[in-house]
Amino acid sequence: AMLPPMVLARMIQALDITPGSRVLDVAGGAGYGAAILVELGARVTALETAKPVLPAFAGTTALACAGPLAAGHAAGAPYDAILLHGAVARNPSDLIGQLRDGGRLVCGDISGEACKVVMFERFGTGQRKKILFDATLPALAEFATIPGFVF
Repeated sequence: AMLPPMVLARMIQALDITPGSRVLDVAGGAGYGAAILVELGARVTALETAKPVLPAFAGTTALACAGPLAAGHAAGAPYDAILLHGAVARNPSDLIGQLRDGGRLVCGDISGEACKVVMFERFGTGQRKKILFDATLPALAEFATIPGFVF
C-alpha cells in the first residue's frame, strides 16, 4: 500500500536529505518514495521482501533488491537515512545499526496506543527516538512484537 502523499512528504522532509545522501528505502512498494528521494539527489537502495518491480523510478540510478525487511541491506551500509514505509511494533534495531553516526530512520510506531511517526537518530552505539506526528500507517509484519512467555 502506498502511504498518503502528505504523510510520505512529511516523513521524507524529516530525513533532511541532501544531494549525495545514501538512503535505504524499505517496503516502498512501487517506488514512489524512492523516486522522490532520487529527485532530491539521494543515492537510493530500495528493499522489498520479493524482487521489487519499481516502475516509479525506472530509468533512475536507484538500486532495487530483495530480502527480509527487518534485516535491511547491510551490503550498502552505512546509510545517512532510512525510510521505512510502514509501522513497527518493536524497535527496528538491525536497521538502526546500518545508519552512520548521526543518521536518521523514520517510520511509524505502533508500540503504544496510537500510531505515531517517529524518527530514530543513531549516535555511536546508542540511539534517540523522537515523536514527529500522528498518522495511520500499515503495520509491517516483520516488525511485529515477538511473543514471550506470559503467566
